[in-house]
Amino acid sequence: LKTDSDGKIVIENLVPGNYYIKEIKTIDGYELYEYPIQVEVGFNQEVSVTVNNKKVVLIGNTASSLLGFRLDMSKQLICLGYAVYTFTSEYSSNELEQLRELGCIPIPYQMSRGGLNPIADLSSLIQLTKKIKQLRPDIVFSYMVKPVIYGSIAAKLAKIPHIIGMLEGL
Repeated sequence: LKTDSDGKIVIENLVPGNYYIKEIKTIDGYELYEYPIQVEVGFNQEVSVTVNNKKVVLIGNTASSLLGFRLDMSKQLICLGYAVYTFTSEYSSNELEQLRELGCIPIPYQMSRGGLNPIADLSSLIQLTKKIKQLRPDIVFSYMVKPVIYGSIAAKLAKIPHIIGMLEGL
C-alpha cells in the first residue's frame, strides 16, 4: 500500500477484523515509524489512523509495575500514535514479551532500586543518559523514587523537552 499526496491510504471493501499497519519506507525528511499499529475495522466503518512520529519513554523499576499500573497509559499513548519505550530494571522474558504484545518497546537498564552504592547509581545515570540520548524522545515520564531522580537528571542531560517525574504516595 502507498499513501497519496495527502498521506492517506484508502482501502475499500475491507473485511471487518483486526489489522496491523507497519510503515516500511518513508520520504525524505520524515522519520520511519518502525512499530506496527493495530487497527480494528467494523462493518461500513471509516477508520482514521494518525502517526505523529513522537516518542515517549516510561521509566520504572519493574516490568510488573509497568504492566500493573501503566498499562492503560501505555495503551492510550500507542492509540495516539506515540512510540512507547518502557525502561525497566527488573523483568522476566515473559513480562518483556507482554510489553511487546501491547505495542511497547521494552528497554532493559541496570539499577538497584534498594542499593546505596553511589558508584552503581552513577553508572545507572550514565547508562540512562546514553539510552535516552540515542532515542531522542519527546517526553520522558518516570515514576518511583530512583527512576524519577536518575531518569529526570538523565533526560535533562539528554536535553529532552518534556520531563515528568511522579512520586507516588506522597
